[in-house]
Amino acid sequence: MRHNLILFNNPVLIQGLALTPVVAAAVSLRVACILSFVAIVLIVPTRVAGDLLIGHVAKNLRPMIYALISSLCFIPALMLAELLFGQAVRGPENYLVLLVTDGIVLSRSEIPAREGIGKALGNGILTALGFSMVLCLVGTIRELLSIGKIWGVTLLENIHIPITSTIFGGLLIIALLSALLQWVGALYKRLVSGGVRDL
Repeated sequence: MRHNLILFNNPVLIQGLALTPVVAAAVSLRVACILSFVAIVLIVPTRVAGDLLIGHVAKNLRPMIYALISSLCFIPALMLAELLFGQAVRGPENYLVLLVTDGIVLSRSEIPAREGIGKALGNGILTALGFSMVLCLVGTIRELLSIGKIWGVTLLENIHIPITSTIFGGLLIIALLSALLQWVGALYKRLVSGGVRDL
């Protein structure tokens, strides 16, 4: 089902794509929103281009074209992000550049057969939303646990776990979320298949 790109076939938690921006850069909700915005602008048009190129461009040349399309989309994406988020964009700027050729952009654009523009657009949006959901969730958890704030607003004054803002902390949170999602997915499948009595 197509919604699985957001949940049970999530590009980050299940497929392991785009881990670097999540674990290294998404240390707050604000940064996660910046990464999400740019990722959406890169993923969606590149996925649609991937559908259009099938049958017209040799398979071994398509990744280079995807990277070129993603690069062209990056410039307006960065400009729009600066309008929306101001100087906060300068913080994760290096990781924004890495998104241009990240696996979530390039590998998700390479599909075995034409889907049609509508389906390619829908799948691109769902992939971007699945990535954004994980970014924002991880960013929120890390900001809350490391400094007790979300978007600069103090919510927990006495809880400060600095390790959650490190790469190790990011990997640990990703691992826990991935395990939880897989457990929920297995439970959901058992419920759907009528295996409630076996629980």
